[in-house]
Parts: sequence; structure tokens; C-alpha cells
Amino acid sequence: MLSNTSFKILALAIAPVLASPLAAIANPLEMMEGWVYTTASSSVTGVNEYGLPEGLVDQGGFVLGDVNIERPYVISLYDYSGQTVVSFEQILLQRKINQEGVATNEQFREILDSAAVPQNGETLFECQINEQPDEEIIGIASPTANITFETEWVTDFQGIWRANRTTKQLEALSPDNIRCYNIGYQYDG
Repeated sequence: MLSNTSFKILALAIAPVLASPLAAIANPLEMMEGWVYTTASSSVTGVNEYGLPEGLVDQGGFVLGDVNIERPYVISLYDYSGQTVVSFEQILLQRKINQEGVATNEQFREILDSAAVPQNGETLFECQINEQPDEEIIGIASPTANITFETEWVTDFQGIWRANRTTKQLEALSPDNIRCYNIGYQYDG
């Protein structure tokens, strides 16, 4: 059995770790696999999320594959203290409700898996492996990638994953032979 002195020594030993920059890189969704949360969006209120940890700032997302299947898979993106959190989710239920003349789209989403990179970067979702399109690949460009309007393909990543709809996991990938299209390529404003 530990004495009070042992607890104090332990607390002093771990305090620097808790205050270190590494503690700030923690992924707030890491322990929430299987968690269901709600989103509600309307033209009046915008997008509101209920049941997610404090500090996550919604950065949008996209549907993986066919949007018309009964329970589509989505990638949600969040800023969390300057890092990007990628959340692989499945929409369990989607419905439209009308409250006081305002149409609201409500979704119940299950968090399947998540990953984080230490810095925000360009999110890339039109990716190829060995020059073949693969809609399950998601990349976050490295902050040093130097993406401009003249850059057609990005190959410098700080994180790249396959959102495997069979295993329901984000699988880290080697960036070898992977490139992602820069959606801003040749955009002239």
C-alpha cells in the first residue's frame, strides 16, 4: 500500500510530464471509439455538435463513397489547440426535423477511430496510390509542403491514412507511391 508521501512523490514526478508540450498533443477523441454524438444544422443556427469534448473546433469534413447509402461513412476534421484531429465516423441516423418553421438536419454519428497530427495542415482527400484513385485515403499535408496554386499533386504529408470501411479503422500508411490532388490547383479566385 502506498503512503501519502509516496503519492506526493509520484505527483511531483509526473507533474512535468503533464505540463510538457507532449501532453498538448493528446487526441481528445482517442478514447471515444464507439461514442455516439449528435450534430444539428440549419440555415439559422449553423452547425452545432453535442457530446464531443470541449476545445474541438469543427473544420468540416466529407462523405466517403456513396452519400446515398443508409449509414454512410464520413471524415470529420477538427482543430484542437493547433493540431488537426481526423475522426472516422459513421452516420447511424439522419433525419430532418421542423421546429417553428426552421428545417434542421440532425445526425447521430458514431466515432469509429481517430488520429491527430501536431500541426494544422491542408486536408487532402482526392488521393491516389500507384496513380490509381482510392477514395479511402486521407492525407494531412506537412506544414513545409509549400502548396501553391501551381502545385497539382501533394506528396509531403505529416499524416496519411486509409479509412478502412471494412475494419472501421484509420490505418496509417507509408507515403510511398501516394499523391493527393491539390483542390486549389490553378484556382484564380
